[in-house]
Amino acid sequence: MKKDDAPELCSCGSGLPAEECCDSETSEETETEPLDVLKEFQEILAIRSKEAKEENLPDDVPLLLTAVSVSWEYAVEGMENETPGYERLDGVFDLIDVLHEQLGLEKDEEAWDPWPCRLPFDVLLPESGKTPAELLIEEHGKNLPPGTVDVMKALCEAYDDAGAVEERDGKPFFRSFSSGEAWPLIAGFGAPAGQAVYGRVVVFRGVAIPVEAHDLGPATDDIEKEWVTNLKVAVEVVKDNLAGEGLSYRDPRKGIELALMLLQVSAEAEEKKQKAAKGKKKPEAKKGKGKGK
Repeated sequence: MKKDDAPELCSCGSGLPAEECCDSETSEETETEPLDVLKEFQEILAIRSKEAKEENLPDDVPLLLTAVSVSWEYAVEGMENETPGYERLDGVFDLIDVLHEQLGLEKDEEAWDPWPCRLPFDVLLPESGKTPAELLIEEHGKNLPPGTVDVMKALCEAYDDAGAVEERDGKPFFRSFSSGEAWPLIAGFGAPAGQAVYGRVVVFRGVAIPVEAHDLGPATDDIEKEWVTNLKVAVEVVKDNLAGEGLSYRDPRKGIELALMLLQVSAEAEEKKQKAAKGKKKPEAKKGKGKGK
């Protein structure tokens, strides 16, 4: 065999040909097919629609959840392909990773659950000044199922909020703590009247659909005051701190979830600092002989 005909050896040092060792496995693993947006949308929508039917939920729910899933995949693909502008989104992922580590959530698979309904619809990319979801609409919108573009636009306009579930004329409503506005609540939403909730509130076709919602307990006056303050402080953090991280939002309320994480990290660090200070023993004063008179 000529030298030029010799097989390329694997980089692991095993001495085996690359195509028979790890380099072959690695190349096979890293080769992924481009995202087929329409096919992915149809497949996920079929699954979500079946689940919604079993749970007696309106058709808008599976449509919204499918838009979230596909937009997330589209955004992640943009980062993995190093598409110009997506380095900003990549930076947000890095920041979230750091916050997860500081909060001890780095091994918690559910720690990323809040972000698919937020990041693709929030972060403005520098090359286009648009969100990944808006770019998806431009590229594939005309081929997507009816109502998809409208629900994606609603997701792009949505922001984080806290509010009360109220009953009005026998129907459930969501009343925002921050603005006082109220919308009919999507049928099948789990929280009963009198509960306070926080999450990404999407208003679609005049109906409020809280996504990644968390129960805050009874909607008392104290809870409302507390969360009005929380939301205001978080918005200021978005304006003062997250802008320094290179993040750009059309509405600072879109960054509330990330700001709340930053505030939690800061509060826990301060608590540890205070505990450490209390744990330090003051040195005992040496007893000296007093001067006689």
